[in-house]
Amino acid sequence: MSTAESVAQEHRQLLRVGVVDCDVHPTLPDADVLRPYLPEPWRIRNTYVGKQTYVSAVGGMRKDAYPSTGGPPASDPGLLEEQLLGRAGVDYAVMIELITGPVPHPDHDVALHSAVNDWFADSWLGPYNDHGRFKGSITLPIDSPAAAVAEIERWAGHPHIVQALVSSVTHQHLGHPQYRPVWAAAARHRLPVATHAGYGGGIDNSLSPIGPYRYQVEFKSITYPQAHAAQLVSLVCSGIFDEFEDLVFVFVEGGFSWIAPLVWRLDNNWARLRSELPHLRRRPLEYLERNVRVSSQPIEEPGNPKSVTRLFDLIDADRILMFSTDYPHYDFDDPTRALPPLAPDSRERIMWRNAVELYGLPEHRPSDRIDRG
Repeated sequence: MSTAESVAQEHRQLLRVGVVDCDVHPTLPDADVLRPYLPEPWRIRNTYVGKQTYVSAVGGMRKDAYPSTGGPPASDPGLLEEQLLGRAGVDYAVMIELITGPVPHPDHDVALHSAVNDWFADSWLGPYNDHGRFKGSITLPIDSPAAAVAEIERWAGHPHIVQALVSSVTHQHLGHPQYRPVWAAAARHRLPVATHAGYGGGIDNSLSPIGPYRYQVEFKSITYPQAHAAQLVSLVCSGIFDEFEDLVFVFVEGGFSWIAPLVWRLDNNWARLRSELPHLRRRPLEYLERNVRVSSQPIEEPGNPKSVTRLFDLIDADRILMFSTDYPHYDFDDPTRALPPLAPDSRERIMWRNAVELYGLPEHRPSDRIDRG
């Protein structure tokens, strides 16, 4: 950086943060881009994965997110900055790099997650991040716990890594003892763990107790919140939040209307059956307040706007909810319109303060980005 650039940067006006987006999806590269990051034998064999069983009939992506120069949505940093950091007014974008399955060979799965982390650090958190407003997640090969721990140890000190990331669909429930070393590593480094609604390597994607779904409407309406609900109950009942008191799980893109009745039911069952869980030191509701955060998109929107406001009150949203747009998906939530009318303090906490506190982000940012040209 030249002396003139340095002086200009020092005199940039600082702006108060107003929006932190907790769910932004950069498109993963094709096999040719990712191949150099893979070791053999996976480099020569890599054809990459990313196929999903249930594909949106409307295409899944914002049509205006496709770069004019070609390529998929959220692959062009300039366009993403223009639409998300510019027009939408997002101050910090927490990126979630989704690896969708199946990845049937466990060693390939480990190599793929490691390669994606390397590629992401070299691109979105490297030259594309001269403004420092992109934050990232360590994607973990969760069903190989030792390798997942190694990825945490490798990336936890990165200045723009703010959380670890796992799918909501796993071979074992997240409270299973095999995953405890992973949660111990995350807690040791004070890294939240995001679990994103999605697909797991080699797992049957139906997740229905009554057989496979036939439509994507069924899949999105039931699977996403159902997987989150099951994982939350597992973490609480298995004592993960007693063993790792400072560990926070962020449940992403599974809605949040399910939380209140689930925790009420869990609280009531715990009161009657608490002898089965002698290791729990608190009521389930207390773990929700201390150890759980939830992203806002998709917001369940009943026809009566007053019902939405009541829903926010029921889940104590100003304590556990964090705003997200789900960019570049078709059901993108614009920060200017997404939330119902709320008290100023509640809106502030949901739109940015909860995320700033969780991820340790600055409350102010420079007013403009450094000119790359």
